[in-house]
Amino acid sequence: MKLQNGFAPIVILLMAVIGLTTALAGYSIVRPKEDKPSTSLPIPTSTPALTPTPSPKPTTTPPPARRLVPSSAPAGATIEVHMNNYGTPITDTSLDLTIKNEVSGQEQKIKNTTSNWSLPNFNPGKYRFSIIFPMEKYFNPTRSCEGCQNKVDISTFNTCGYVVDVGSRDTISMTCMLGSPKRLGQPSDTQGSTSQDTTPPTTHIYYPQPNGSITYKIDGKVCAIMTEPTDDSGGQGVETHYRFDEGNWQTGVGYLCADALPNGPHTLSYYAKDKAGNTESTKTISFSVNIAGN
Repeated sequence: MKLQNGFAPIVILLMAVIGLTTALAGYSIVRPKEDKPSTSLPIPTSTPALTPTPSPKPTTTPPPARRLVPSSAPAGATIEVHMNNYGTPITDTSLDLTIKNEVSGQEQKIKNTTSNWSLPNFNPGKYRFSIIFPMEKYFNPTRSCEGCQNKVDISTFNTCGYVVDVGSRDTISMTCMLGSPKRLGQPSDTQGSTSQDTTPPTTHIYYPQPNGSITYKIDGKVCAIMTEPTDDSGGQGVETHYRFDEGNWQTGVGYLCADALPNGPHTLSYYAKDKAGNTESTKTISFSVNIAGN
């Protein structure tokens, strides 16, 4: 269409302005708003529950284990060996203490000088301790081994001793009592009294002890051992009578023997009679025979 009167340029200009305005308005509507940074902290919709932090429990540290302080004492055992004649020291230098290691077989002999042997710092092991004595001079009525472990009595008619296990800290005390018997018919050094003797003699059995054991034979016989009887006449002419169990009465001269006596319990009855006719009351002891191979 052709506009007249010169209005065409104005109309076109108005239409352009309207179109531009409409376009700007549409752009303003559809353009997303830019987010502006917030200057305030967000407010939580609810308060979060606070979980208390447990305080650390005190840790109980166990005390350090007690450690044994090493002793300054020597590590070896202490061994004492004593020998006496009913309490009297024996200074017989012909007697030795023999020590043998049962494992290695090593053996040592120590001379007697004071009737006692002291062995400090003794090495642990299994040992045989023995004192060998002549029968004509001594007999061994009793012995002991205090502090001994797994002891074995090896005493015989002419030996006193033990086999023992020796520990590193053991304290051991061995005692051998050796008597010096006199034959009952042997004259005494004491002279008889000239006054009338009315006192009966007194006899003592030293081996075996009451309720003890006979553990070895003497010359193939089972024997008890007596010392010289005590009598006002000094022992001369004293007769000692004895019997085992209910056997026949016999006379003895220091060693009261039976040709055969089986292992097991027995009794020994005995009394003495002096030359004046005084007779001792009969005494009886109980004992047992325990001889290997008997």
